[in-house]
Amino acid sequence: MAEGAIISVVASIIRLLGTPTFKELGNFWGHKKKFEKLEKTMSLLEAVIHDAEAKQVDSHQIKHWLQRLEDAVYDVDNLLDEFQTEALRRQVMSGNETTTKVRTFFSNSNPIAFQVKMGLKLRKVRKTLKVIKDDSIFGTLIQQVHLEPHTEHANNRETHSFVRDEEVIGRDDDKKKIIDLLLCSDSRDKDNPSFLPIVGIGGLGKTTLAQFVYNDKNVEKYFHLRMWVCLFGSFELKIILEKMIKSTKKRASVEQGLDLDQLHGSVEQGPDVDQLLVSVRQGLDLDQLQNSLRQAINGKRYLLVLDDVWNEDREKWLKLRTLLMDGSRGSAVLITTRNMDIAQMMQTIKPHELQGLDPNKSWSLFRKVAFERGQEPHNSNIVRIGKEIVEMCKGVPIAIRTIGSILYGNNLERDWESFKNDKLAKLSQHENDLLPTLRLSYDCLASHLKHCFAYCRLFPKNHVIDVQKLIKLWMAQGFVKSPNQNKCLEDTGYGYFVDLLGRSFFQEVEKDDWGTIKYCKMHELLHDLAISVAGEHSIIIDKYPENENFHEKIRHISFNIISKWKSSKIPVSFFEEKKLVRTFLLIRQELPMAENFSEKSCEAILSNLKRMRALGLEDMYMGVLPNSFDQVKHLRYIDLSSNRMKKLPNSITGLHNLQTLILTNCSYLLSLPGDLKYMINLRHLLIDGCKKLTHMPSGLGELTSLITLDRFVIADNNSKSKDAAGFAELRRLNNLSGQLTIEKLSHNLQGDAAKSEAANLKEKQHLQSLHLLWNDDVQDGDYDASDNAQHDDAEGGDIAQHDEILLGGLQPHPNLKAFRVMGYMGVNFASWLSSLNNLVYLHLSSCENLQYLPSLNQSMSHLKELKLFALAALEYVNLEREYSWAPREPVFPRLEILQIWRCPNLKGWWKRSGPIGLTPTASIIHQNQPFFPCVSSLQIFDCPNLTSMPLFPNVQYLYLYKTSSIPLQQTAILMKAVVSSSFTPPLASTSSDSIFNSSAPTPLSRLQELHLLHTDANEILPEIVNLSSSLQNLSVGYYPHLTSLQKGIGNLSTLGSLEIFRCPNLVTLPQEMANLSSLTSLHIVRGDKQSLISGRSFYRGMS
Repeated sequence: MAEGAIISVVASIIRLLGTPTFKELGNFWGHKKKFEKLEKTMSLLEAVIHDAEAKQVDSHQIKHWLQRLEDAVYDVDNLLDEFQTEALRRQVMSGNETTTKVRTFFSNSNPIAFQVKMGLKLRKVRKTLKVIKDDSIFGTLIQQVHLEPHTEHANNRETHSFVRDEEVIGRDDDKKKIIDLLLCSDSRDKDNPSFLPIVGIGGLGKTTLAQFVYNDKNVEKYFHLRMWVCLFGSFELKIILEKMIKSTKKRASVEQGLDLDQLHGSVEQGPDVDQLLVSVRQGLDLDQLQNSLRQAINGKRYLLVLDDVWNEDREKWLKLRTLLMDGSRGSAVLITTRNMDIAQMMQTIKPHELQGLDPNKSWSLFRKVAFERGQEPHNSNIVRIGKEIVEMCKGVPIAIRTIGSILYGNNLERDWESFKNDKLAKLSQHENDLLPTLRLSYDCLASHLKHCFAYCRLFPKNHVIDVQKLIKLWMAQGFVKSPNQNKCLEDTGYGYFVDLLGRSFFQEVEKDDWGTIKYCKMHELLHDLAISVAGEHSIIIDKYPENENFHEKIRHISFNIISKWKSSKIPVSFFEEKKLVRTFLLIRQELPMAENFSEKSCEAILSNLKRMRALGLEDMYMGVLPNSFDQVKHLRYIDLSSNRMKKLPNSITGLHNLQTLILTNCSYLLSLPGDLKYMINLRHLLIDGCKKLTHMPSGLGELTSLITLDRFVIADNNSKSKDAAGFAELRRLNNLSGQLTIEKLSHNLQGDAAKSEAANLKEKQHLQSLHLLWNDDVQDGDYDASDNAQHDDAEGGDIAQHDEILLGGLQPHPNLKAFRVMGYMGVNFASWLSSLNNLVYLHLSSCENLQYLPSLNQSMSHLKELKLFALAALEYVNLEREYSWAPREPVFPRLEILQIWRCPNLKGWWKRSGPIGLTPTASIIHQNQPFFPCVSSLQIFDCPNLTSMPLFPNVQYLYLYKTSSIPLQQTAILMKAVVSSSFTPPLASTSSDSIFNSSAPTPLSRLQELHLLHTDANEILPEIVNLSSSLQNLSVGYYPHLTSLQKGIGNLSTLGSLEIFRCPNLVTLPQEMANLSSLTSLHIVRGDKQSLISGRSFYRGMS
């Protein structure tokens, strides 16, 4: 168990014993009084744990007593879980036939046998607890609890304000940024005082940077008064005020060359210094102190450094801030903290997130500390080893300083090599300077967060951690406790993670489309800290454990799998000796492996590690699983993803405690167990990538605790049976969240179209993403209308009507953020589409018959990405709404990505009247032309009949293939009219002269990448040279009549890449291309094999 975390497990046991449900269990099994006595004993022990953990560092006896208590607490936890598991089993079995009850009487789980067995276990664990409670250690601790109130961490790391400039390496840029912010006029004008936090993990040098800034000459000159206050371990207002007043006197004493007892002057026109000193020494009350401080800062531009802030109580902070507002404008407070939440609470200026030193600066610091006079030795091997050691420090100054000091004066190469290979990994666990600095953040964590952090030692260093999996593992271990019934465990667990992230325990986060963090890493030094606090009960194994001696009470194990790893090399005896294990994870780091994980090894795990809560066998290529999962009845988490089994053993359905079952990418899996409905605590069923699944098992709808069901497969008529789930199984699963894909929807006229409404999707308010996939889908990008046989009118009409009814019944909740439909054969889309006003992503593909979409423009104000692929019958996106050219609200105001692929009949965004061509007139300008203000990426692929495009003033990436370039020219003309202060239609032009007015604003000023590829011989290459002043990449192809590039191409000063191909008549390049100073890549191919120019550069004067 993690150091300092036992209290949370004890508290959890006490809460469980006090619940009405468990009291009923006590009555049922005849153990009511025993449970009450157990609860009382645990409460007594809880009272002394805090004190015992604080004192175990100095007392081996107390440490040993805590270890005994920890073992007993785990035994109690397992025992109570057995009672709960039996209650779940009886709940499940109560619906079965009476013959089952007869059979279970003669099994190990009949009530009488269970009562006797559990009675013996309960008696044994109570006896163990009594021995622990009767120990003299407990007696001493319980007396001290009443005599000594709990105090906060002692302040044993007081800091000061001074640092020599030459001692600070690699922080000049950070110093400049902070000083610029402190002295910035914007900061002075907005807030007084301004508050600027410096935030980062322990050991990065936040205090040193603050000292560096504090002692800068410009800072000293700018601020009339500077104060330094270290706040570690306390945020009591009275203490802070006393320290601030003392700091003002220290400042005065330095300036006047006097010590504190000799001071008789004033502090720069402030109150008498002696008077301030007396205020502190006489222990004046809070009101007198605040009055003295406010007089001291009144009318002065001051700098206050609050170093090492840990306070998260906003009320305390607000009380202090109120007293700091009497300084003159330009006053500032510089704060150092490890907690981003604190930084954001206190900031008026965005926090400065301090990073590790870069490799060069890291080496400079190490060289200064490790080598005499800071000069590299002549031995190049020592230098090489030193740089490797520095790289392992990941830019953390305290680690670099600590290690450099240890190696200072040692000139033996073998010692350096030995240190790097053997001692470095253990350093942070024992070094007096490094570990205490890192531990401060851990010691200040709440008990439940200590568990969660220490558990992360099971991941290898630099491992990319899947945050959602991590939370599920925490839940499996019972670390996550919801504060109320209205908040689900997953949200609470995510809150735990965010809390740890805010305290800098995690880094390098990656977010999904909705802003939720999906992946993260842990700094190597913090990983070392996790190893330290997790202790010997939690290990990671990275070599074969044949001859290793592991602690007999290991509870959490992970294997760091490498290539050529063979499961058969793990002796069965290894598992037999690990009866207490609660976590067993196989984490693959490298591929491929030489041998599949054997069924025998898996059987050894299940038959021996019966107290497991979490089992991870991801990516082990297992083809067969043993039928003994029901032996491990405590399991909450199983990850079998990316294995090769065709079926799951039915014994897995006996895991009534199971919360998470991950089967992602089990591509050989044919079906799920028929008795899946008995896994009544299942919350997460992940089956994405199980491509051979033909149906979902009936009874799935009884799993009302399900939160994640990423895939639901509809059985076709040929494979339907009484065991196949239909739409109705989704009706009650209203807690589903995340993504749901419903696939293998049928076009069959004898299908269940009318039953689709039974899925009740409109009540699933937590779903973020919904995919609806019909059978025989044409994959994105592979559609060709000419390859598809046409249905006759009658059958086609019936299929269309069938699909329209089916889709109409699958209306989702308006909260939906992403919606994808593929293979739909209806003519009309469901009208409810326009009600999804929170959509961010909309993808429609391979909907061959689709002709009409409901009006979307006004309802989807949050839409960021729209993809229309292979909609063969679609002529206009919108047939209902009309717009005038007058100023109006933009269409899709947040749309960033628009892709239209293979829509051969698409003519425009909506119908328009009047002539189509290159001659814009006032009547054309006033046509219904949509306006997309935020589109940055536009792709139009194989839409030969497209005659007009939306306006896209901020496009950065534009790709046109087999699509007329005339709409692009029209758009440019119309955009030019929009951005001009007054609109005068350009004259018609059919000559090679420019159709643009060169004096007007650039129509597409943000365009950076342009691809124009088509084969229409009747069109000329648009005059792209006038399109954008920021064009960087240009690709042009399939222009048979292009003989030369337009004049003005030399003005594309930012163009870095130019590619021209399949232009067989191109014979010359203009002289002005020599002006393309940014061009680094030029590739020109006139035909299939005729290369005019190919290379990274070209010579000037080319013609």
